[in-house]
Amino acid sequence: MEFNEKDLLHFLRNIRDLEASKYQLKKYRNYLNNLLYQAQHPKLLDLKRDVKPEYEGVDLENVGNALKIVVPIGLLIWLFLLRDDRWFLGLIVISLSVLLIVFLINFRRKSIGIKRAKEFNNAIAIRNNKIQSENYQTLDYYRRQIPLIQVEQNRVGSLISQVNETLNKYYNTGVIYPKYYGLVPITMFCEYIESGRCSSLTGYNGAYNTYENENRLNIIITKLDIIIKN
Repeated sequence: MEFNEKDLLHFLRNIRDLEASKYQLKKYRNYLNNLLYQAQHPKLLDLKRDVKPEYEGVDLENVGNALKIVVPIGLLIWLFLLRDDRWFLGLIVISLSVLLIVFLINFRRKSIGIKRAKEFNNAIAIRNNKIQSENYQTLDYYRRQIPLIQVEQNRVGSLISQVNETLNKYYNTGVIYPKYYGLVPITMFCEYIESGRCSSLTGYNGAYNTYENENRLNIIITKLDIIIKN
């Protein structure tokens, strides 16, 4: 099939537009595939774990302060009882007082730890209820999105098939050598003819030869997004 320069440029532009459409459709299809995967595997928020009551043992500072009061009193009691040869009772009183103080302090610290843990766990429970509600809304949203995405996937797939079918009709004319099928070479051929650098595909000054020379010099733009924008 023979073309003059004007008809050849029109022919190439049609192929370029179809190749660009196919590229954009495939890019959109990949986006839909990722969207469907996200919908089928949604990221949900993790629930918070309850905490256990914290207990650090005896507060030595408080015990020390208490002993400053108990020991002098105990000594007075001991000295008083010493006159009646009952000094051992004073030691017993002092020992029991110290043990009682340690027990009370420990009991108070445990009670505070349990109370704080209960308050914190109540806050966690409220937060977890909110997280569960948000997760439910997320699951419900994606559940409704999945069939819509699948419908769009089918539509895009059908469009890609139609574009491929039309492209094959153009390529099957034999005007373009199979090596140069694709968006990059076809776009460059259009540029060569539009700029007046070439008037045909073949020959020493043809688009094929110009493309091969520039390809060897690595000055061919191969990033498809840039090609489509330009």
